[in-house]
Amino acid sequence: MIEPSSIQARRRIREIFDRVADGLRSDAVAGASELQLREWAKSQAVPTLPPAVAEVFRLVGAKPGPWWYGSTAAISRLDWEMKELALECFYFSEGELADPRGMLVLLAHGAYEFNVVDGVDVHLDDPPVWRIVQGSPIECRWNSVTAWFESAAMSVQAMRERVRRTAKKEPHGHELALQEFFRI
Repeated sequence: MIEPSSIQARRRIREIFDRVADGLRSDAVAGASELQLREWAKSQAVPTLPPAVAEVFRLVGAKPGPWWYGSTAAISRLDWEMKELALECFYFSEGELADPRGMLVLLAHGAYEFNVVDGVDVHLDDPPVWRIVQGSPIECRWNSVTAWFESAAMSVQAMRERVRRTAKKEPHGHELALQEFFRI
């Protein structure tokens, strides 16, 4: 029997997370509840969350820890105000989204870079993720939320390896801060 694409997407997101979670401290990340996910969608005026998006943030939405470190990825901060910033950035960028007012903001880096799902795609199980950088061409950077999450997982794994390598030395600065996320 063939699994529906929504189940496939959720399963793949979980597999990616489980592969990386092995080296994380138990308190490094926290997922969002179903109520928090509904409130997040409502705060951005999005009618529904794609199943792959919901699964990502069920795992890391309340406290992303090392996922997208240095960016805003906790759903409590990805609200209408953040969406307004993304829209401003969109209007000063080159290119188009089919439905920018209906987009779902997944990530913000400062007030000039955003990862979003186009509003016309929020009904898809595993939609593409677009990158909006103020003053730059808008690009479909990842062909799916799963690919976006996989890319983040690779960054977390690289971070973990860097922490492991520097743990044998006298860690300082950035490496010392990152140790709070990983078992060494």
